[in-house]
Amino acid sequence: MDLQRSSLTGEYPLQIYEEIARLAREHCRMHSENNRCGRSNGRQMRNSLQSASALAFAYHHNNQQQLLLEDPDAKPSMPMLGV
Repeated sequence: MDLQRSSLTGEYPLQIYEEIARLAREHCRMHSENNRCGRSNGRQMRNSLQSASALAFAYHHNNQQQLLLEDPDAKPSMPMLGV
């Protein structure tokens, strides 16, 4: 999903820390194996990831704007999603 956005806009793709990916895999595994916890469907997972991605990009954009105000020659960095 993010790679498609990146290829269309030319912006850097979102870099996801391994800890976030591990937590997502663990959450999926736990909810698929244990019905007492309830089940997560694909739409819920996609919405969660889209929300996290949007927040990470907004945070990154604000930081980049502040950095450029302080140093106009600063190079852009990649947005990160992590804990």
